[in-house]
Amino acid sequence: MNLSGLSVVLNKIQNMCNDTESEVVFNKDSVSLNDNISNLMKEDDHESDGENICNGKTQCLSCMYASEGDTDETVRKYIRDPISTDDVISSMKFVAEHNPQSVANYIYLTILPFLKNKKVIQIQLYGIGFLDESEGFRGPFQLAIAFCLRDFFKQSFRELRMLSQEPHHFEEEKLYLRANGVEIVETTEFSSKHFIEASTLANIRQPAFICYMIHGLFSMYEEFLQAHWTPQLLSRIIFVVTNPLLKCFYHDQEFTSKVAQFIEFGKIEKLEFNKESPAFECLGYATVCSISEEMAHALVAKFP
Repeated sequence: MNLSGLSVVLNKIQNMCNDTESEVVFNKDSVSLNDNISNLMKEDDHESDGENICNGKTQCLSCMYASEGDTDETVRKYIRDPISTDDVISSMKFVAEHNPQSVANYIYLTILPFLKNKKVIQIQLYGIGFLDESEGFRGPFQLAIAFCLRDFFKQSFRELRMLSQEPHHFEEEKLYLRANGVEIVETTEFSSKHFIEASTLANIRQPAFICYMIHGLFSMYEEFLQAHWTPQLLSRIIFVVTNPLLKCFYHDQEFTSKVAQFIEFGKIEKLEFNKESPAFECLGYATVCSISEEMAHALVAKFP
């Protein structure tokens, strides 16, 4: 298993992250990534096809249920073709050439006003998807953006930690992530312990963390919120997620879900991308969402 390219790829992405003067909107030079993504992805969100199928495959966390609310093992399985670490490195090299740092910088600047006096000590990745070309580079591009976000926030907190929860990654993908400083969570359940443990180690006054969950199922959003349903925890989360308003509308859950309840008291900032850009292809209708501690207390008091 050849890991010689790992440091080269990471250094390239990190060097690109240092360039904060890049344009946020992609230009025609990005057409090759767009073409690859468009050819391999028919829909912006897995849910829209009604079967939660990812190009005929049902192995990434965002596609792990055969239908909404189905949490057992009745989901249809698709065996992916074997991959190598070189496949992952090749995908990451490709997306590193398509300006992920400008998207990360835009998201970073959008997040900053939400933080106020808080410091990001952890980035949690959920359902990042396959890191080869199985999903048309969406996973690698999202990961490259996350790596850049990590570098930006490390300027304020050097010990920032990153974890990934994608139960259906191959060992080669996990190896790549671990080699790049990402902790692997080997479960499909959501838990507040990850942030609590990181907060204890960080030992700072106002810790916060980013929940990075693009194209997650509605049920994933619900379960994540349920696992963090206290004012103290909710007010520490900065969500970078697909627009929860669209999720609620799509599932006719405008009033009864945790997501809808959170929206009522929280704040949402839409991320605007050129619809012809790789950023839109990979992130879609993404948003940054958060809630103040005062509003989180009001939320939990009304919806215990």
